Amino acid sequence: MDLNVNEFRLQGKLTWKPITKVELTALGAMKYSTNSIEHYILETSNQAEAYRAMGTSTIREKNSYLYTDPDNIYALPVSVLPEGGILERTDNRMTGYDFRASAAYNDVFRDTHIMNLYAGMEVNYMNRHNTHNSDWGVLFDNGEIASFNYLAFKKMQENNTDYYSLSNTRERSTAFFANATYSYKGRYTVNGTFRYEGTNRMGRARSARWLPTWNISAAWNVHEEPFFERLSLPMQQLSLKASYSLTADRGPASVTNSSNIFLPNNPWRPFTSVKETNISLYQPGNPDLTYEKKHELNLLTR
Repeated sequence: MDLNVNEFRLQGKLTWKPITKVELTALGAMKYSTNSIEHYILETSNQAEAYRAMGTSTIREKNSYLYTDPDNIYALPVSVLPEGGILERTDNRMTGYDFRASAAYNDVFRDTHIMNLYAGMEVNYMNRHNTHNSDWGVLFDNGEIASFNYLAFKKMQENNTDYYSLSNTRERSTAFFANATYSYKGRYTVNGTFRYEGTNRMGRARSARWLPTWNISAAWNVHEEPFFERLSLPMQQLSLKASYSLTADRGPASVTNSSNIFLPNNPWRPFTSVKETNISLYQPGNPDLTYEKKHELNLLTR
């Protein structure tokens, strides 16, 4: 089994200060990765030999890897892999782009009031591509040429087995965020955070696809108070903090049925002459599919 991985990442950042207390930042990143897995089932391997094990009539009748043609009532079990081996290959490809723009403002007034402001937006883009195929009858010891048997494909059709697969996944998300912090002499601090984000994994309704999350907190550094030293406490630092927030999670990556999911498939038929394809409803759509929300209250002393 051979595993090959290639990965490329590129990231750039631009920072500009139009004035001393304001900083503008733009960050862009690109990532591209591929990996492939090749499984070589050689001619003399146990798996390949199992498809042609019929040395005696007893073995021929008991070997489930042999094939009996249902179109011929007089057919005997035969091998669908009379020579060669099998090569199974899986390829994965991922392409992603990320962009973030932000602005920060930091200032101190009269050595008493401390203010920090931060705001920005980000966009995320990711595509995934996956393929898998099985090559039957590969003569690894004879120039790696193909010597396939049509009965292998006939058996696959009758067993409703795919010898290749293909899938594509697309993820998109956008977010806007802001944070503000104010502190008075380092004693009293108030902080607020707000984030508004949306993703194509959620339902089409605006109330489902887009969600605002936030956090507000306040802290009192008691040890900064003039009276703290006069208390003669065994501790040198004491802070009280309270926060209340609404956070959210997108849920498992497998849950994506914001709209109806239809999948094509090949229904089983006893004969290849009546083979057909169809499209069936895999998962019903949930237009109200949204984030898993959590309200949280924290009270801390340290």
